[in-house]
Amino acid sequence: MNNLITKIKKEWFLPSVTLLLAVLSYLLLSPSLGYFQDDWAHLYSWLIRGDEGVRLYYLYNGRPFEQWIYWGLVRLLGTDPFVWHFLSILL
Repeated sequence: MNNLITKIKKEWFLPSVTLLLAVLSYLLLSPSLGYFQDDWAHLYSWLIRGDEGVRLYYLYNGRPFEQWIYWGLVRLLGTDPFVWHFLSILL
């Protein structure tokens, strides 16, 4: 019993358990999650107009350099929502 209490008192134990529970719960739900609010505009721009659509979308939203990040990630990850949710856990 004292050994368990000693482990719990360490300053890294509770944050680690909380992080582990958060990641596990997110991973369990992520296959059923889809795209959310602003994801649809990104996806629409990519599927309808391709690279030019993404470039114009970010240009008009005032973030012209973000197009390069999104352009590379879409080419690397595709359009599957689960892969994007998994990437957000890794980041």
